[in-house]
Amino acid sequence: MTIVDTKTRNLGVDLLRITAMFMVVILHVLGHGGLLMAVAPKTLNYNLAWFLEIMAYCAVDCYALITGYVLVNSGFKLSRILKLWVEVLFYSIAITAVIAFFQPDLINLKIITATFFPLLTTRYWYFTAYFGLFFFIPFLNYLINSIEEKQLRKLILASILLFSIIPTIIQRDLFLTGGGGGTLWLGVLYLIGAYIKKYDFNKLLNKNKYLLLYFSCVIIVWATKLAIELLTFKILGEPKGGDFFISYTSPFILLAGISLFSYFSQLDFKEGYLSKAITILAPSSFAVYLIHDHFLIREFYLGKSTMALSNFNSLKMIASVFSLAIAIYLICSLIDYLRIKLFRVLKINILIDKISEKLLSIFSKTLKL
Repeated sequence: MTIVDTKTRNLGVDLLRITAMFMVVILHVLGHGGLLMAVAPKTLNYNLAWFLEIMAYCAVDCYALITGYVLVNSGFKLSRILKLWVEVLFYSIAITAVIAFFQPDLINLKIITATFFPLLTTRYWYFTAYFGLFFFIPFLNYLINSIEEKQLRKLILASILLFSIIPTIIQRDLFLTGGGGGTLWLGVLYLIGAYIKKYDFNKLLNKNKYLLLYFSCVIIVWATKLAIELLTFKILGEPKGGDFFISYTSPFILLAGISLFSYFSQLDFKEGYLSKAITILAPSSFAVYLIHDHFLIREFYLGKSTMALSNFNSLKMIASVFSLAIAIYLICSLIDYLRIKLFRVLKINILIDKISEKLLSIFSKTLKL
């Protein structure tokens, strides 16, 4: 959690990193925890739990938008992806080792294999998708910075039509985006994030209007879900089809993500405790994902842990969800603080930089043969 110069960073975007990852934790508390499965349809708890779910659903899109916004003017650095890969591998192995020490009965050969090959086994699907995107970023940046704004806008609109609007209307992953969980969709989001940075799209509207647009999208998706389920319940005797607009590639979820991103990117922070807190927490936001969504933690500890909350009164249920999410976020951030200290003492990042330079040198020589 290195403190960075607040004058050289958009702290609003860094705050969005934190907020988006907190939203991801909310999604996992509701989904992996089993609360969404446990709440009874047509009850207040059901409606509130799903409202929270839909509010948080654009978090993954936001994270990918940030990547395009931040990296559009950056050069290719192999060390960047290697450092991220080492971090992923560290948590994959370390968490499995700790669990193996206390509960060895949970570990088998398949789990050990997955532990040492998190990229190939897609145990962290977002990292796998991002890894695939990373090596195309230099070419995407060249494209973005070479063509005119009108051409880039047409490319983005065509991508949204093909990979968001059409699949949502026909309810099929027609062009194999993985439902928004693959490299292709992250690439589309990268283009959008880069466009926002290059042409100040985030300043097209006042930030409060973007916030209003975000909540409007959330309410539309939520209201549509409840309306469809009510209609199908009357016709079929059971609620179906409520997830029509609930996916990472949904146009309303995408618009919600763009709106939330545009709101946060316009926030301005003065030097003080809040700006320091943001610069401390933001670098560890990805580690929060790596720790709490480790496949063993997800399956044996977080899994079905929040189902009992469905029996609470609505206020207590919501408070419990937020309290658990805050606790998870802070504990994971503290763990990553210690990991960063350890890496600094062992000079891991310096070693990775040297390895990257060597690999690039070997690659360059190979191409000349």
